[in-house]
Amino acid sequence: MTTGGKEQASNIAREKAEELCKLIPGLKNEINWERGKTKSSKDNVEYIFKNGSVLDIMAARQSSRGKRATGGLVEECILVDQTMLNEVIIPRFWGLAA
Repeated sequence: MTTGGKEQASNIAREKAEELCKLIPGLKNEINWERGKTKSSKDNVEYIFKNGSVLDIMAARQSSRGKRATGGLVEECILVDQTMLNEVIIPRFWGLAA
């Protein structure tokens, strides 16, 4: 999830994924490159792995409410609105902590 521009976060994710695929050629083989699976555009990145895992960039907004994930990273957390954190971001991962 990102509080900043989704375009910027998507660009960073794309660059890092490409860098990792060059450094670890086997990683590229684990990404599902079939048409309609892995997607990359100006403001959206979604890598679908052959094992079913997904790397997705999502903006921290009300429209993200109700979506689920098993892990995440909140960038620039000092800028995250407390209500958004409590009502949208944290509920995505509810039930993961024991």
